[in-house]
Amino acid sequence: CASEGASLIDEFEVICEEWVDDEETALAYKVGLEVQTERGSEVRWMDTRLERRRRIRIPVGQWRVAVTVVDESGAESEVVYLSVRGLAGGRRQGGAVEEALAVVNEQVDLGNSNTA
Repeated sequence: CASEGASLIDEFEVICEEWVDDEETALAYKVGLEVQTERGSEVRWMDTRLERRRRIRIPVGQWRVAVTVVDESGAESEVVYLSVRGLAGGRRQGGAVEEALAVVNEQVDLGNSNTA
């Protein structure tokens, strides 16, 4: 997985392989972006999917992508963070927090936000 790309143009592929459940139940994968808000650090989660691969786009700036795995009973793994950087030159430029949050919010289910 690349750790740099043009903001809002390059897709970052998050691949969750080699995660298994001892009871061999189906696993789902949750991906989100960590953002800074007035309340502090918060993960904005996207919808949970059964697919092990997820493509996302990020705004300009340094970001931490959060990943967790959920089993059929709803138990979640520890959150794993990956650092990525969106470079200027994408469709939108600028680093304002409000703009970055707007871009992140386009990709996430805001009803499923959790504080990290």
